[in-house]
Amino acid sequence: MKEIKKRSYDSDIYINFDTTNLVNMDFHFHDSYEIYHSISGGQNFIINDCIYTIKPKDLFIINTNEIHKTSSQKNEIYHRYIITFYPQLILPYCTEKTNLLDCFLFNDNDSPRHKINLTDSEHKTLVNMYDKFIALPDAYGSDILQKNYLTEILININSYFKQRNKSKSNTDNVNRNITTDYEIIIKPLIDYINNNYTHTLTLEKLSNHMNISKYHLCKLFKKHTGTTINRYIIARRISEAKNLLNRGLTVSEVCPKVGFGDYSHFIRTFTTLVGTSPLRYAKKKTTP
Repeated sequence: MKEIKKRSYDSDIYINFDTTNLVNMDFHFHDSYEIYHSISGGQNFIINDCIYTIKPKDLFIINTNEIHKTSSQKNEIYHRYIITFYPQLILPYCTEKTNLLDCFLFNDNDSPRHKINLTDSEHKTLVNMYDKFIALPDAYGSDILQKNYLTEILININSYFKQRNKSKSNTDNVNRNITTDYEIIIKPLIDYINNNYTHTLTLEKLSNHMNISKYHLCKLFKKHTGTTINRYIIARRISEAKNLLNRGLTVSEVCPKVGFGDYSHFIRTFTTLVGTSPLRYAKKKTTP
């Protein structure tokens, strides 16, 4: 079963409402910001080193190049709104008093970081805004209206996050019902990978570090994340490669800095995950 209502104006902004029975996507990342609003369905949402449960009315925000993926039970129907947009689209509407990107620019100590659970009123307000956005006809002035709708959505989302940060009352952000396997094995493993992805990371090395067999480690990682250890390592490396290319480093400089010993392998892997070669990606980022 799949039903999609979507609105995509150009490569800078995209919004859709998706009803599907997709079980698992792989770890991925992108240059845009993402707003993910859960209606129903879904099991876990992994963002960088955090794993969150997905409940109705949960709102998630994902920064540029943050590794993330969702998972759900087999044959479970999945309903959510997704908005992605590039920050440069919104910068002209930001002021000294009102930075519409504030909620994405959190520090590691900020709480909440990626998720808040909306009240009924907040949930209805945002859904009405999304539907209004999606229903916007392609007509004169629609290019201006779609930016107005997005700024209105961001004003509300920022307000909701700031309220939670002020009260510190949203304590059910990170999944508190994760089994101890996640707490004592998977979370430390992800932390170790994030701190050592520039080095050679074999399953044997990881299993020795975690003091657990390779078979059991792979089984637990697959159980809690829905994908493999190797795919997470690759996604982490390519995500950082994009960050370094954005900072102006050359492709040959980036390759060893993100743990690739073979230049050709780096080029192939980057192109597969990003959809363009690292050289073209770097040129695109520096082109006015």
